[in-house]
Amino acid sequence: MKLNAKVQNFLKANKVWNIATFGDGKAHVVPCYHTAVVDDETLLVSAVFLKTSLKNIAENGQVAVSAFAPTPNGMFEGYQVIGTARYVEEGGLFDLGKSLVGQKPL
Repeated sequence: MKLNAKVQNFLKANKVWNIATFGDGKAHVVPCYHTAVVDDETLLVSAVFLKTSLKNIAENGQVAVSAFAPTPNGMFEGYQVIGTARYVEEGGLFDLGKSLVGQKPL
């Protein structure tokens, strides 16, 4: 599924994403800050303290990413993206992920 520009821009502006995986019969959700929109089909989350998430991804690759933020009119805007994840240990995506880890939150 391709992400439209509105969703991409929202995720770029709201860098704390909730990452949900599923394994051993249980859902597992963690907040992540070291995130990036790579293109309209690829989101990147650096593997910082994600032991259970990585185990689940290795088992089945199923993942959901969500983010939300307040709007100026007092409401909320948010999105959920469902897809397949993979763990990479080299190459351009790995290098990008490594560079995100040094960034300070907000």
